[in-house]
Amino acid sequence: MEPGETAEVALLRELLEEISWVPASASFFCRDVEGDIVRHVFHSQLTADVNDLVLHEGWDMQLLTAEDIRAGKCYSEKSGDVRPFGIPHQRILLNFIESI
Repeated sequence: MEPGETAEVALLRELLEEISWVPASASFFCRDVEGDIVRHVFHSQLTADVNDLVLHEGWDMQLLTAEDIRAGKCYSEKSGDVRPFGIPHQRILLNFIESI
């Protein structure tokens, strides 16, 4: 988050910067605090075709199944190998899956 920015404004800015897409709306899911790291987690319906998203930042981008998330890893075509999820990200995603 930039100074003076709300979590929701930061979310919209980051989505535009990182994948060239902004949702019509986003709903707050949780605030996750781990030491000095604070994660503000939102969810939204993806209204664009995943093939139209452009990855500007990050290693890889793909849609995952709940089974992939539970396994804590998935195959990355970009790297050509199986990549693990960060434990906090896996935990947040599993909490979200269980909440719906």
